[in-house]
Amino acid sequence: MLYTGRKGQVYNFCSHTVSIAEIKETLRDAFKEKLALNATSNTNPVVNYRALCTLKLFQSGWIIPQNVVITLKNAIYQTVCNATGEIHNNADNIAVYSGKLHRIKDLELMMLRDIDEICRKHNIKYFLCGGTMLGAIRYGHSIPWDDDLDIGMLREDFEKFRKVCQAEHKDIYNYSSHINKSGSHYIVDKVRLNGTFFSTKYSSIHEYEDGLFIDVLVYDKTTNIKFLGKLQTKIVFLLSKFIELRWYNKPRKNFHYKKSLVLLPLLRIFPLGFYHAIYEFLLKFYTKNKKAKYVIDSTGKLQDKGPFPIYDLEHVQYVDFDGGFKAPIPADYNNYLTFDYGPNYLPEPPLSDRCAPHNFARIDLGEYIFETKEKSDYRAANVHGELFEEI
Repeated sequence: MLYTGRKGQVYNFCSHTVSIAEIKETLRDAFKEKLALNATSNTNPVVNYRALCTLKLFQSGWIIPQNVVITLKNAIYQTVCNATGEIHNNADNIAVYSGKLHRIKDLELMMLRDIDEICRKHNIKYFLCGGTMLGAIRYGHSIPWDDDLDIGMLREDFEKFRKVCQAEHKDIYNYSSHINKSGSHYIVDKVRLNGTFFSTKYSSIHEYEDGLFIDVLVYDKTTNIKFLGKLQTKIVFLLSKFIELRWYNKPRKNFHYKKSLVLLPLLRIFPLGFYHAIYEFLLKFYTKNKKAKYVIDSTGKLQDKGPFPIYDLEHVQYVDFDGGFKAPIPADYNNYLTFDYGPNYLPEPPLSDRCAPHNFARIDLGEYIFETKEKSDYRAANVHGELFEEI
């Protein structure tokens, strides 16, 4: 921002006001069990505060850290906590689930146990990956503020899983993938829980079975020439963005908007299946490389870091995951987590980063809303979602 900002421009234009009474009210609401404040009828002065004008910052190329929203209430609350040593209450960051996050996690663990049963039955190797693996190492369960689980497989096991999973537990789960006309065009396959609805802002514009899910990632062999492997991941990542834009089928604000205006008419020339076919062809380009030492991530998430050593994923160990369940993770998980998150992956992130990863639009757990209630007491999941209905 400092480099691109124009000389003579003012970047602290926006101003705010707050009174002492507002600060007291905020403190009372945040610490009502710990503080007693005197109320007076005296007139309190209004104080002027100045803040950076975010519009000009955005125009200068500045990117706000994801999920960081600082309000007056949060600012005062965090200031007092830091000054007094009080433990932060992070409930506001996960309140979007209206108290349902724990139930969501229970259901995802049920799904993971059933997936584990399917994999054992058909001799399919899988492992926890991404943030789910990090949660297993750091907490012994999923990350407290996360709302989904990720599992990974090498290509051979993944292809086998695709076939058998669609035939197993059809009454409970559906396999969400572009290969089976489920209506899903994510680049990652998902196992979804029937009778639920968990729709993000991105996916909510489509009509398909959009239930609670577990992501199934595939890791593909690549060339041993690191430069070519890194080039492959960059091309795969670019194509994934084409698929994302083509499925959304309209320009997205704040998401390469001007570029999408030009690209979208060209992408519409071919159906989505055409792009998926190219995408998978590129992923599997080096599948027959028996001497492969590296793999690439199907999501393209790690495209800047390039290929990852395959031997770290070929063998697993089992760890406790959420009370009694033994979940597989790579035998050398340290290499994976260091590669993905850096060497300092064990400490918790700053409070501002401990928030829900998905920008959900609708959520409905249907008959699964409570564990102890009879299913007949609840209607089927509705596209409107529990949190958007008036009771």
